[in-house]
Amino acid sequence: MNILVISHVYPGGGTPQSFTPVVHYFAREWVKQGHKVIVVNLSTYFPCIAYHLPSFVKKYLVNKFQFALPEKRLNKAIDFNYEGVDVIRVPIFKYKPSMVVPYKRQAKQADYIIAKLQERGFVPDVAVGHWQNPLYILSCIKAHYGCGTAMVLHGAVSFDRYPNWKNLTSQIDLWGLRSACMTEAFDKLMGTGTPRFICASGTPQSIVNLEADLMRWNNRYIYVGFLLERKYPNVVIKTLPKVYDQDDYHLDVVGSGFIENELHALIRQLDEEHRINMTGRKPREEVIPMLDKADCFIMISRDEVFGLVYLEAMARGCIVVASRGEGMTGIIEDGVNGFLCAAGDEDELAQIVQKIRSLTSEDRLEIRKAAMKTASEYTDWKVAERYAEQLSTIKNNYEETY
Repeated sequence: MNILVISHVYPGGGTPQSFTPVVHYFAREWVKQGHKVIVVNLSTYFPCIAYHLPSFVKKYLVNKFQFALPEKRLNKAIDFNYEGVDVIRVPIFKYKPSMVVPYKRQAKQADYIIAKLQERGFVPDVAVGHWQNPLYILSCIKAHYGCGTAMVLHGAVSFDRYPNWKNLTSQIDLWGLRSACMTEAFDKLMGTGTPRFICASGTPQSIVNLEADLMRWNNRYIYVGFLLERKYPNVVIKTLPKVYDQDDYHLDVVGSGFIENELHALIRQLDEEHRINMTGRKPREEVIPMLDKADCFIMISRDEVFGLVYLEAMARGCIVVASRGEGMTGIIEDGVNGFLCAAGDEDELAQIVQKIRSLTSEDRLEIRKAAMKTASEYTDWKVAERYAEQLSTIKNNYEETY
């Protein structure tokens, strides 16, 4: 199958490491599975002054709008290959992040994309966009090639700021939602009969550690993620001393972000430097051994569309505490393969931590076994395979229709 992927977020080609590689993981696995894949990276760039904003403004943008400005101004059209995936970067200028690029300008960008595909002799069977940004360009691709189209939503189910959005969304043949928690909002807006599927991410098969010590319990906890207000690392830091009092425990806080200095100050205020270690940001290969030593992973974020790190922790034998009604809805079953807590709820988290401490070794073992089984069903290969199967339905529908 020839798959055209369109996304404004994609790694490689000088992209900052802070950009999520989630779309790339799908594309990379599709190439391995024998599909022909081309990715169009709609690289957004802003006026030069935006890259020199004071830190407090950047902090406001992240906490208010979950938007982080890239460190580099990627305003050059380039072609590159990233881990076996061919990528066409198409720069898109915006005055501000919420701006919708005029459709007349997007039409020219679509023409450029079509010309680049023609150079390669690539005719897409399906075109899939991630996030709402490619909505208009997808309609241009569909009009030119007559191919099936899909769109995967990451977060808010809303199109209000896109002119003529009802007509444009009607041209999408299949919708992907990053987690089950999005289904109610989607069905309310688009109708319950609209074709959709859950587009979950996966972990590398090598991360699923079938030889993990599932009997371990050393009162070691870990948080891995950006240090942002909406992820509530401060709640984790405040909760554990309350639960443990003078008893021994250890917490690793792995990550960097705009509230890092505040968290250091909080740890000093609580006099917990001897039990809480802030490591800064670490690459995946350094995080995995830390997960192997940890007994329990905690992150109770709000606005968490999907959290790959939860699956990675489950795959390494950690008991996971995630947010109820957020990205792990439908994957973690409370008390079965992990625990669910209201986002940012310090009192409920304390109750859950105390409950985990009180579990018998046999109960912990059963939860870890169930978590490991869940993680093994969400490997990169398996989720990409299921995603491709969904895309093949609109390819086949198109072939039958035309």
